[in-house]
Amino acid sequence: TKGRDIPVGARWTKIDRRLVNPEALEEAKERFEERMDCVIVLRVLTKQDIQKYLHQRIKKSKHDLKTVLVLPGEITDADSQEFVNLIESPEDIMVVFAGGEEADMSSVIPSWGPKVSSTSTTKSFEI
Repeated sequence: TKGRDIPVGARWTKIDRRLVNPEALEEAKERFEERMDCVIVLRVLTKQDIQKYLHQRIKKSKHDLKTVLVLPGEITDADSQEFVNLIESPEDIMVVFAGGEEADMSSVIPSWGPKVSSTSTTKSFEI
């Protein structure tokens, strides 16, 4: 939707416009409102929601993977229509929220293949 009235007391998720394509929200059948600087999803999006959404879409065709020798075998006509998940499970996608409302400080850190060549690590420290 493209309205302007969010009900008082409603819970929602505000996303900087630079970080989300409204077409993706329409495709996911999310109710949302577009503003000048943000998109407001008319429900609370959890980390699990985001992991599930990304997992369903992080794919490459068998054709592309065979072309760069990630998958073995001859390229067939069907390969361009068959897709492979690049992430084993939604839980392998780390979603972190930290800081305030400044989207300029947002970041995406590619893993270059979870469980293969990178592992997340958390260390505590005192200041």
